[in-house]
Amino acid sequence: MRYFLILLWLMTASVTSAQTAPKTNTFQTLCYHNVVDTITDPSIMNITTDQLISHFKWLKENGYTVISIDDIIKAKEGKQPLPPHSILLTFDDGYSSFYTRIYPLLKLYNYPAVYGLVGKWQETPYDKSFTYGKVTKSRNILLTWEQIKEMMDSGLIEIASHSYNGHFGTLSNPQGNTRPFYSTLIYDKTTQQYEDEATYIKRVEADIKRSSDTIFKHTGVRPRVMLWPFGAYNFIVQELAAKYGMHITATLDNGANTPDDLPALKRVLISNNIDFNTFFWGLKNYAPDPQRALYIDPNIIYDSDPKIMEKNLGLLIEKIRKFNASSVFIKAYADTDNDGLADMLYFPNNELPVRADILGRLLWQIKRRANVTFVHAWMPLSAFQINGTTLSLHKAEDTKRIKNIYYAMAKHSFFQGILFDNTAANTYQASTVVHFIKELKQSIKYFTRKYQTSLMIQADAPLATQRDHYAELLNYFDYITLDTKRELHSKKQLLHLVDTLNISPYALKKTTFKFKENDYSQKVIADFMLELILNNAMNLGYESNRYISEPSVPKDILTIFSSKSNPFE
Repeated sequence: MRYFLILLWLMTASVTSAQTAPKTNTFQTLCYHNVVDTITDPSIMNITTDQLISHFKWLKENGYTVISIDDIIKAKEGKQPLPPHSILLTFDDGYSSFYTRIYPLLKLYNYPAVYGLVGKWQETPYDKSFTYGKVTKSRNILLTWEQIKEMMDSGLIEIASHSYNGHFGTLSNPQGNTRPFYSTLIYDKTTQQYEDEATYIKRVEADIKRSSDTIFKHTGVRPRVMLWPFGAYNFIVQELAAKYGMHITATLDNGANTPDDLPALKRVLISNNIDFNTFFWGLKNYAPDPQRALYIDPNIIYDSDPKIMEKNLGLLIEKIRKFNASSVFIKAYADTDNDGLADMLYFPNNELPVRADILGRLLWQIKRRANVTFVHAWMPLSAFQINGTTLSLHKAEDTKRIKNIYYAMAKHSFFQGILFDNTAANTYQASTVVHFIKELKQSIKYFTRKYQTSLMIQADAPLATQRDHYAELLNYFDYITLDTKRELHSKKQLLHLVDTLNISPYALKKTTFKFKENDYSQKVIADFMLELILNNAMNLGYESNRYISEPSVPKDILTIFSSKSNPFE
């Protein structure tokens, strides 16, 4: 009963915080694909015509304004603000249903929309087929250029690029996995080498240019918007898109937007099975859920036998799904001698031995298969051991090597956040940490995207107890993870820590309390987590070495992790 009441309170608190007066100059972007009367092909992301009608009707009846790209540009230029409850509609892939089912509704409601075309698909002869992923589709499911031109002439439809031939996955690692074309260095099985940077840039630039040229050839207008296939992008392709006139791009990152987000708009993906309750709840009550974070050491799945490691990965993903975590942090390094220092890495690099080239695979597979909102690479801030020497932020040669390590990680993996682990040192002042991270982000930015930054410190560290230092960290990082280790022996100590850290209205919202099962029993962890929730510390982290060895998940902890502010999930 106690668990139920607390979770009910959690839901109510989250809803109350979301239902405040809407902010001006913010908007949400919806991402649709195909619309059919009856869903018969699950390989295409469909919704039904009835569902789309219900969405449009609800937007109209609830005071939402559907805006255009021009409206957002004017708001960015300060010419006119966006109205409250603004929505941008986008549709991907070029299906003919846009002309037969969606366009008539857009005209009826006078709603503008952005429509993304895949150039190579569109240029397929009408009596031929094209390849959609690994499936062959008939060209007649796509729009004709005549239909596209007619819709553009109406003034309602903005035609965007969805790549020329980039709507597929390329080989991304030795295990044979694929990742999106635009953000992946291709792995060559024959040479057992990754594509070099120059070849990668030449490849993606050629595709972006050809996409723009193709749309211009058939419509007389060059696109100014790029809708990234699979939402995958980095700063390299963003700059290349801008080079060819597409200063506005759209991702599948989560969240609301402001006009300043035009280089990488966040979008809400409308999937096959989304129901109406979930749809309108997410729009009307949008607010980030409290962080529910799992911390994972790949050592628990590592094995020299690839088949055993693959089996272990499957077990891990299934366990993550059961936790319904919002964030997963994966260690990108190995500490093989248990001295607290990274001596091997899980990705190709030129500084430390590679234990196994699996980080990119782990992050991408967990993101795609475990229904996790954010996947993060977990790395030491400076606690790398190279040739018996521990690197330091106070030495220029060491910081250069650290930047090289992070650059290699950015090239070879996908992540939506980086957790900088400072628990091994805890001697750096906040200003030193922030200054270094700013430099580091600049040095690796071209192979990265928008991502969260978090810092992990010990709960008893000076940075956690000196308020001026902690305030500086809170101002810079998206989250601070407090590694509680074995420091907490009672709820009284826990609440004292909460009180110490509660130095601003947002301090507890940006602080995640991490508990490791080796340090505390499952019952103690569950009790501590509930106590935190009761005292407005909502972000909870959990680490275990038994994610795959334990047949079931800890029930009390699972109850907390599975909580959502949306009552329909």
